[in-house]
Amino acid sequence: MQAFGTDEEKRYITDATHKSHAKINGPTYDANDVDLQLWVAATTVRQILLSFVPLTALSRLLDHVS
Repeated sequence: MQAFGTDEEKRYITDATHKSHAKINGPTYDANDVDLQLWVAATTVRQILLSFVPLTALSRLLDHVS
């Protein structure tokens, strides 16, 4: 979900994230699972929109998404 920075900075953040996520797993869960990371990113963006976009504009946006 990192949009800014040099390629080297992005790689550093990605590597650090994968390293910290490697400790978070179980029989049916892996924090480095790409689909789960996409879900986290999507819910994060949704919450940002819910927090900062006026309700009427958000309502119109969600009408087109759902």
